[in-house]
Amino acid sequence: MSQEVAAIRPYTPQDEKLIRFRIGKANMELLASANNQAYKHPLFIAAWLALSATFVQLAGWLPEGKYGIWEYIRPLPALAAVAVPLLFAVDWSHRQEFEEHTRLVLQYPDLRQLEGYYSKSPGSGLWILEYGDSLVGLVAVDCSSEDGDIPTIPFAPKDGASHSKSSDMSPKGKTGIIRHFYVSERYRPVGIQDDLLEHAIKHAFSKDPEVNEIQGIGYGALLPYVGSCFSKMGFQRDDDVKSLGVLRWKRIEKQAMALLRTFTSDPQNRPTLVVFQSSAAQTTVPILRQYLSKSLTTKDKPRHRILFSLIHLPSDLVEGGEVEIHDWLENVPGYSPNYFNPGTQIVSTIERALENTTSPIDVVIDSIDTLLSDIESPSDIYKHLHSAHKKLSARPGSSLILHGTNIELISLVTQASFTSSLVHIKGHPTVILTHLNTEYLTPPPPLSLDVKFWSVFIPLSQRQRDVNELVFGAKGEGSGDPNEIVVEILVRGGTGRKRNVERELEAWSVSLGPCRWSDLEALKTIASKRGPVEAPTAADPTQNLSFNLSLTTAQQEARAQVPLPYAHEGKPVEKPADTKGAIFYDPDSADDLDDDDPDEDLDI
Repeated sequence: MSQEVAAIRPYTPQDEKLIRFRIGKANMELLASANNQAYKHPLFIAAWLALSATFVQLAGWLPEGKYGIWEYIRPLPALAAVAVPLLFAVDWSHRQEFEEHTRLVLQYPDLRQLEGYYSKSPGSGLWILEYGDSLVGLVAVDCSSEDGDIPTIPFAPKDGASHSKSSDMSPKGKTGIIRHFYVSERYRPVGIQDDLLEHAIKHAFSKDPEVNEIQGIGYGALLPYVGSCFSKMGFQRDDDVKSLGVLRWKRIEKQAMALLRTFTSDPQNRPTLVVFQSSAAQTTVPILRQYLSKSLTTKDKPRHRILFSLIHLPSDLVEGGEVEIHDWLENVPGYSPNYFNPGTQIVSTIERALENTTSPIDVVIDSIDTLLSDIESPSDIYKHLHSAHKKLSARPGSSLILHGTNIELISLVTQASFTSSLVHIKGHPTVILTHLNTEYLTPPPPLSLDVKFWSVFIPLSQRQRDVNELVFGAKGEGSGDPNEIVVEILVRGGTGRKRNVERELEAWSVSLGPCRWSDLEALKTIASKRGPVEAPTAADPTQNLSFNLSLTTAQQEARAQVPLPYAHEGKPVEKPADTKGAIFYDPDSADDLDDDDPDEDLDI
């Protein structure tokens, strides 16, 4: 007997009827979920019991103690009699909205021509999850939309409710949309929906380089497995569209996958090298702390973490958890009696960890600046870090995490010759974007073109003296705000995005975590910009006069026909081809004509 196997395959025309049925069933599942949650709500139960008690009282079915325990059965029919109309009322209040929603979904353009619609873009696709011969799930990703708006399907067509995403808040480029996502209920506990969604995301990013964001449609508490799956894949909550039902559930949650959130939340798609670059004007330690605080576990086994603390206290970076900490703050050359080479010790510690555990290993070095000051040889540090990275790369899922400020040393380890799998996170103060917007009239994308912004932003950010002047100068804030950080993130090679090189401008705040730059309080004024304001039209001086200064069409034609003196008619003067230059001179009576050369004695 052959064993049944789960497989993900593309859509074929033979699947059309079954897919339509599954999509309709998935949307009507919202009705069943809404009814069930309404039945369990304390208000519903309280109303049911109160009405049942009133019914029993009016019908005289209260136990009197004459016939023993059997008298207590008399109120039960009242409970059932009251429950039936209540159940019907809840279903009746929900059904019209959800049936209208399902009807509109089934009439959407992608379901009119499935094969042609999802072949418009290389990143688009419709995939089916099969277990044996049974269809147990499906996912559809649409990357053909330029603006990335999720079409709103109003639940109350009479009031014309609609929603559209503000264009100035959308990222530049294409935005993929997960239009349909469904997995049969009996297969959800094993997490098979995570593999299905991950397959669709990887396809969209790898096949279409223009896609830089994916949005999904969720239903809050009505379909909790969808929201849980989005969270695991690194999606972030955007906004709610409309509430519905008796208990006013939120119908649509836009969720967007951002680069920074992906790499701080997804333990399965970590690169082999992560570099956090701070500066005197802005630190990235808060982002590093959050990066390390996430639950670094895979589906099979936990991750082993090693922290080499050379400049910050270990408690400033990690809180609790099973972390192997090497506190080398007192290992200072020339001062420590038992000083040892930290580079050699790091490599040997990694070798021992690889021998003692089979789990993926995350090695954190804070910071490489202290390594440089201790060893005093960039080439030796490069060799130690290259050796450590090479050993970690041999263990799948392992990462080398570096933190520092030295630009020369960071440029060495971020080269393609060091590694092809890289995430480079560089922190900038918010004032740098304010300066670009004010002095260069170049706000961040999408308020300006990507090419224009990066051509101005990168050179300015690399001039550290100018950045320090913006922060610490006479009009500066004194220091970079650790609560709000502008993040320049560079992704290269084998990461979850599966792209060659990608550069994005994002942000981080202590209250929101990874977010868009427009979500930072310090940049709200820039985010509210809607484009250049047209100058008011100047007043016409010929208006409201007692005499007429305007000319009719006939008057303008007559004026054009008037010959003007010395007017050039546009005809060049024709000269004979053999004409040569000549000087014609008429002698005057006052001319002193002398046949003798007065300068004949000069030997020139």
